[in-house]
Amino acid sequence: MCMACGACYSSNPTHFEPDPEGKSTVVGGETDNNSSSGSFNDEEIANAREAEDACPASAITVTVAQ
Repeated sequence: MCMACGACYSSNPTHFEPDPEGKSTVVGGETDNNSSSGSFNDEEIANAREAEDACPASAITVTVAQ
């Protein structure tokens, strides 16, 4: 679960942004009380993976759609 450290949206504001409580949400994604998810249609998947690696709570999972 996101601990609102800001590591992901600080390193990758193209894909992640803070909600009013500072917890990460996916830009243009769907967010509920427990999670945020979305799809990225760009060539910057490596940046999303870096944000995933930077998350101290391991709250981010990046997968590639087939």
